[in-house]
Amino acid sequence: MKIQRFLFSVCVVQLLLMTGSCSPYTPQADYGQIEKTVDSIIKPYIDSLSIAGMAIGVMREDSIIFSKAYGFADLEYEIPLPANASFQIGSITKQFTAVGIMQLAEKGILDLDENISEYIQFEHKEYDPTIRQLLNHTSGIRGHNNLPGFRPLLMREIIRDTMVRLVEKEPFDFEPGTVMLYSNTGYVILGLIIEKLTGQTYEEYTTEHILSKSGMDNTFFCDRTAIRKFRAHGYNFVDGGKYRAEEPYYYWTYSAGALCSTIEDLLKWNKALHDGNAVLNKVSYAELIKPGQLENGVKLSYAKGLQRYRKNGREVIAHGGSGSGILAELMYFPEKKISLVTLENSYRRENWFAIADALLDELIPVTLDKTAYEGDLSILQGTYEGNWQVRIENADNHLLIENESATIDTLSYLGEARWSFKGNEYFFTKGKGGEQYLHMDMIYALLSFTKKE
Repeated sequence: MKIQRFLFSVCVVQLLLMTGSCSPYTPQADYGQIEKTVDSIIKPYIDSLSIAGMAIGVMREDSIIFSKAYGFADLEYEIPLPANASFQIGSITKQFTAVGIMQLAEKGILDLDENISEYIQFEHKEYDPTIRQLLNHTSGIRGHNNLPGFRPLLMREIIRDTMVRLVEKEPFDFEPGTVMLYSNTGYVILGLIIEKLTGQTYEEYTTEHILSKSGMDNTFFCDRTAIRKFRAHGYNFVDGGKYRAEEPYYYWTYSAGALCSTIEDLLKWNKALHDGNAVLNKVSYAELIKPGQLENGVKLSYAKGLQRYRKNGREVIAHGGSGSGILAELMYFPEKKISLVTLENSYRRENWFAIADALLDELIPVTLDKTAYEGDLSILQGTYEGNWQVRIENADNHLLIENESATIDTLSYLGEARWSFKGNEYFFTKGKGGEQYLHMDMIYALLSFTKKE
């Protein structure tokens, strides 16, 4: 869902920014032009109640060039969504946690390549991952949310170290550094490390050293019972029905996803983080946004609390958030110093690919496969084994992929020996022994498949 959500957001950005044949707008497009087109995209979903509400904000350098809310903050009373509404932002919280860790590294308080047991009690019988591996989701620590032993703790605010005691007894999902698999557990542990090393609660540290320094006066730690003005209520759209979303247990989403914020504050944050030294110096910032890599040298799209990759020809640094009744996306396009944030108080199961395709067709007409792969595609075809079996075929100089569902799809060539389909990217590498690998980069996970001989 997070990858699908990104497709919509990038459409809006390209509408606002692209020049030439891909967009009817120049970089100087006025507010009225932008509003008219964004209205035409969003309002049909609002009018049909396909979504409850959405707020959108765009900043170019220091100036907010578009900010508007659509739909409702509360469906029962039909209360319009204000532009300054606050939303849960889910996993966008992770970049604040990553910045907190980088601040401590900047001060020499911790080392990214040190094992986590140096900073927090962690006694696993086999592995001891590093801080860096927690940051880029390559630690292998089993997720706590699905452990039977964690469920009785969900409604209780006991010390969070209890969760660590649970996961350290579990086998790892993989050897640290060998696979990338998105992990909320890793970011909860990072929050605990911040507390251990600073003597402050995670909330106190983040407020003093990150939010205050960024001028984020309307960002706060979500609470299930507190009354907040202009807070959007979340809704789940599932099985053809609309349901008021249950509030998450923020005590446990914690440093992995417990922040609430607004369009304006998140634009302030992108300015403070990406275009200044309000929270990190230049060296630490460069390390923050540097994509990780696996032990075998395969590079990731995930850095530290942020993804960094190219989409539709433009570099993007981004992260999304999703959960009970919310979808959020925060992106930064460094080449143009453009920030985009979208916050939505709906969580849908409908086909977001169809929505994204409609937006792309209308706003960003492109011709796929503009460049041709110059190598021999026939050496890439074959059957690959991994989490499931994948078949690659070469047909008329195009790669076809057949997954476990037995559907056959055409991969679009992106250039630089990478292909894409529905938000995922595919590339091939060779091992030291000549073995052929297919890698599926889902941004939030990197899966590898080995070619059968």
